[in-house]
Amino acid sequence: MFQIEAVERDALVSLHKSATEEDRKAAGLKLETIGGVTVSIAAKLPPTATAVNRAIGLGLDRPAEPETISALADAYQRAGVGSYIVHWHPDASPSRAATWIAGRGFVRAPGWMKFVRGRSEPPTPRPHSFEVRRIGAADGPEFARIVCDALELGQAAQGWLSRLPEAPGWHAFMSFADGEAAGVGAMFISGETAWLDWCATVPAFRGRGSHSALLSARIAAALDHGCRTITTCTRKDPDTGEDRQSYANIVRAGFRESYLRDNYTPQKS
Repeated sequence: MFQIEAVERDALVSLHKSATEEDRKAAGLKLETIGGVTVSIAAKLPPTATAVNRAIGLGLDRPAEPETISALADAYQRAGVGSYIVHWHPDASPSRAATWIAGRGFVRAPGWMKFVRGRSEPPTPRPHSFEVRRIGAADGPEFARIVCDALELGQAAQGWLSRLPEAPGWHAFMSFADGEAAGVGAMFISGETAWLDWCATVPAFRGRGSHSALLSARIAAALDHGCRTITTCTRKDPDTGEDRQSYANIVRAGFRESYLRDNYTPQKS
């Protein structure tokens, strides 16, 4: 699998492995491998929880087959999950498999732009008043609350996401304004590659530089760990070109666009 896809997959696997039995029951967690595809299921979370209800790796470790696509859909259907994402890399094989995905009842959704940067020093973030520091288990519940609120994962995911600061390979960060938690971000390291994920800001602090400050802190930490490649992503609508506010912050932090990865979701009945 391509390096920056593999690190994202490994991060998701590590997060699943950090879950307790209570977490798995509360969120309906299940992790499967189907035809070389990592299938993350969180059956008890709301339809908005596509950050964790998603399948990554189709057509990368091995060529995609129609049977694999059907098996992915069946796995989510058995779990009672009607809203999820199947990622499709632009260099996945065979290229005609995109038509198989559509033929199985999926529709194209806004894609995720994948970014990479090397070992250049992080640019100085725009002036801000936040203190950013790495957090541990004690701040896990607050980390989870902020992430789950921002990404609409639901309360049932909070116990699980609170484990992330101590999950193998993960490093969690929090920004503070006068001692109050303002935002969070996380980083997963595998070998010499770092994956930046789970960045969220408390609504009252949006637009004040927390996102950029957390990006800079994680880049610096990745460089300190000897990482040669740092990668992240954000949503971009492939049809209209509209993107989230985080897009500009990522580019400003020295990342370059690598590729737009298509997302497919089940067609609503």
